[in-house]
Amino acid sequence: MNPEDLASQSVRLKEEQLRREEEKLREIELRVQREIAEKRQELLARESQLREIEARMARESSSQDVANGDA
Repeated sequence: MNPEDLASQSVRLKEEQLRREEEKLREIELRVQREIAEKRQELLARESQLREIEARMARESSSQDVANGDA
């Protein structure tokens, strides 16, 4: 093989390697984005549960105040 062919082959191999690495990074990025979306949904659900608990506690507290004649 002459030097030009070797250089050309080297460039093609490097491009191929870069494409594979880029694809791996794309897959990682998509996986991380999915995980972030899942965690966001979990957080929203927990926040909603917390608001419900806080509201229930407030209702129970105010009904207890009324029962004790504190209102």
